[in-house]
Amino acid sequence: MDKKIGERDSAVPCRPNEPAWRSALAEKLATGAGNPGGELLDAAVQDASAYLRLVAEADDGPKRAAKRFPATAAVYCLHGDAEAAGKLKILSVAPCGLRQIATQMRLDPSVVDAWRRLFFDLPRRPHPGWVDDHVVVPEENAGNHQLAAQLRLAAAVGPVAAVAILVAPHRVPLKEGATLFKLKCSTHARETEAVLGVMSTFAGNFKSVSANLKRQQRVRREERCLAERCNKILQRAELARFRREVSADRANRRAEKTKAKQEERELWSEGNQRMREFKRLPAWRRYVLEQEAAEARAAASPLAQLRWAEPNFGQHDKSHGTER
Repeated sequence: MDKKIGERDSAVPCRPNEPAWRSALAEKLATGAGNPGGELLDAAVQDASAYLRLVAEADDGPKRAAKRFPATAAVYCLHGDAEAAGKLKILSVAPCGLRQIATQMRLDPSVVDAWRRLFFDLPRRPHPGWVDDHVVVPEENAGNHQLAAQLRLAAAVGPVAAVAILVAPHRVPLKEGATLFKLKCSTHARETEAVLGVMSTFAGNFKSVSANLKRQQRVRREERCLAERCNKILQRAELARFRREVSADRANRRAEKTKAKQEERELWSEGNQRMREFKRLPAWRRYVLEQEAAEARAAASPLAQLRWAEPNFGQHDKSHGTER
């Protein structure tokens, strides 16, 4: 039976939940396997699908695709770098702002925005359970356990933890971050149950609300403690960077001073060598060289450059006679 115009493909959900749903949809369109509704085909999906079709056409497909879609090619090249993509995920899940991410990664904000739209499209305020199901667990299933732990810490604490992970990845409290993230997930699940009215009796609802309040206080307290620890890590890293810069500057100045002294010693050595060679010469030869040096000094003096005009006495007398 043929599809009606505007009918969705059953393989494409009405509201995609996966962060990389645009790139997955573009791959399906490039291979002809997807036929979604028109509202899902935004500019990012269309450009990505056209880029992938050009890449798969021939041997020179990647060059032609990069020439026709340079922005999309840059995004796919960025996503191909696993380390850079992991850092972008950590900063995005915190969540950090677009300009902050671009500054930390030293990228253009338009490239970061295009990457997020195509490969890491998160809801405006994702709850911890959604982040765990759609971001952290896929990384663990792929074997990226270190990245999964870093994502938990960034999602649990916020931007300060994300920046600390990038600056000092071996000093951040990953275990404590994972504990806090699990606590946030359970707290959100309990709150959802209370809102949906799972507890039927009033006493049960009161106990549930009281327990959730205590759990929220614990979450805020641990989040504040971890944020302070991450902030101290950033301060220590900044101090270490400043000390490295001062040490490097001191080493450069010491090297320049050593080089100047070495050049001065070489000049002195060269002058002494010339003086010894000069003393070995016969007396008449030394006298000739001294006379030549004196004449050269006299010719190079400022007085030698002066030119005196010859007086014209006849012209002077004639002018005086005319005046008389």
